Amino acid sequence: MIWAKTDAGRAEIQARSLVKDRAQRNLLLVIDGKRTAEKLLADVMGITADDFGRLEGLGLIAPVAPPAPVAPPAPPAA
Repeated sequence: MIWAKTDAGRAEIQARSLVKDRAQRNLLLVIDGKRTAEKLLADVMGITADDFGRLEGLGLIAPVAPPAPVAPPAPPAA
C-alpha cells in the first residue's frame, strides 16, 4: 500500500503537536505518496506496520488509490 500525507499531516510536520514518538515522526516525514509501506518499513529504522495505523487514525496520512488499469488498445476494425 502507498500512503500520502493529508493536509493535517503536512501541518503536523510544522506544529509537532500530535506525534511525539520519534520513529512515527520520522515515518511521517518520509511518506511521499510514492513509496510503498513495505519499502518504508525496510528503510526507516524503528517503525512497524502499526505506526501507519496510528498516523492514519490521527488523520495525518491516507492511502493513495492505485492507478486505474490501462485498457489494451482495441484491435483495428477490418
